Order: sequence, then C-alpha cells, then structure tokens
Amino acid sequence: MKKTVFLETFAKRVFGQKDDLLSANARDLRAAKGKIGAALMARLELNDAKIDSVAGMILGVRESGRPHRQGVAASLKWTRV
Repeated sequence: MKKTVFLETFAKRVFGQKDDLLSANARDLRAAKGKIGAALMARLELNDAKIDSVAGMILGVRESGRPHRQGVAASLKWTRV
C-alpha cells in the first residue's frame, strides 16, 4: 500500500511540475552547450511527451504490483553452487 501511494504521488508531482522540469532542463542544456555532443544533447532534452511518458511508466510500475518480478527477472532461477 505504501509503495502504491508513493508511486501515485510521484507521478502526480511529475505531471504537476512539468513546467518547472522543462525550465530546469532548458537551463541545464544551455549550460552544457558546447561541452557535450549533439546526440547526447538531443537525448537529454525533455519535452511534454517525454515527461508524460516518465509519469506513465511510474504509474505502470504501480499497476504491475511487483516490478522486480517482471520481464527477464521473472524467468531467472537462483541456483546455489
């Protein structure tokens, strides 16, 4: 229950602070200009869609229940040698 509440709160804050995140990201990118490559700059640049995606992924973790048991990790077996 605590994890669910935390994830919901976290996602809401990401959505709610989108303008602040975009502003801070723009400042960071201006400071990094000329110091890092263009490809890295493009990957680091945030936009509405990227922020919405991150918040959606946070909510997806909440929906999945046990994220550490998803995907590849769920198919691994621990073996004592």
